[in-house]
Amino acid sequence: MKFLVSYVMQGSIQALSVSALFGLLSIQILPAAILCAGVVALYVLRKGQKKAFMVFFITIAISYLASQFIPSRPGLDFPIVILLLIPVWLSALVLRATESQGLAISTAIFCAAVFAIFIELYSGNAIQWWGEWLKIAVTGIKNASYQGFVDSGSLKIMNGLMASVLGLCVVLSLLLGRWLQAMIYHPGGFSLEFSNLIVPRRLLYIIGLILLICFLINKNLYNDLLIVFSIIYFFQGLAILHFYAEKNKLSKSMLVPVYILIFFLPHYAIIGLASAGVMDTFLNFRKQPK
Repeated sequence: MKFLVSYVMQGSIQALSVSALFGLLSIQILPAAILCAGVVALYVLRKGQKKAFMVFFITIAISYLASQFIPSRPGLDFPIVILLLIPVWLSALVLRATESQGLAISTAIFCAAVFAIFIELYSGNAIQWWGEWLKIAVTGIKNASYQGFVDSGSLKIMNGLMASVLGLCVVLSLLLGRWLQAMIYHPGGFSLEFSNLIVPRRLLYIIGLILLICFLINKNLYNDLLIVFSIIYFFQGLAILHFYAEKNKLSKSMLVPVYILIFFLPHYAIIGLASAGVMDTFLNFRKQPK
């Protein structure tokens, strides 16, 4: 990894070659999109807006042009990496300017919320729109069926689920870029920074107002945004666990059960950690300065 960071930091051509390669791979191998966006985030964080813009713009252009010739996965005719790069770019700029992971993650999730709102307004009926998309997308997923989503009730909240997945991928890309940066320029700094992550209380009031308006206007959109915004406080709740692990000098292996729970039972893990994150906003479990 250190070799990768050193190579990317040699110049915009080197950064572009790595981000474009991952962007091309992401057309068929979806996790490569996070690596592509992580490299762009790294370059934005280290070099700033002006120097990183060429890498950002050309990566998008190459990914889009390549998608016209490389067969993509069912339902993903539009390069998913482009959906990541734009909010990652904005979030990285916020992190560089404020040095606050809480504000940067909030920026990423607000972009995901905008995505959910756009789908609702564009389609007129997000449930039906995602249903038609699923009929195509499930053909590329082994042992998956459209009826399975209907029977489980997932289709009703698909807009919120997909927007929250987008937000999670954006945050993971951003944190990957920050981790890579700290690996070379501030060893150990990423862990300390993440464990002290906190979201300003006033942001919770803004989210509450947005949810109230949506509840009065569109109940489906309210449910979608409730899922999306919970991701912000999920990361704050996760940061609390990392804080106490660092404070008590516990082995990182002590957190493995938490990540296993997140992987196998994400709905319970997100609800639990997000609840802890919201309470931390008021109770200040880590005694953070205001």
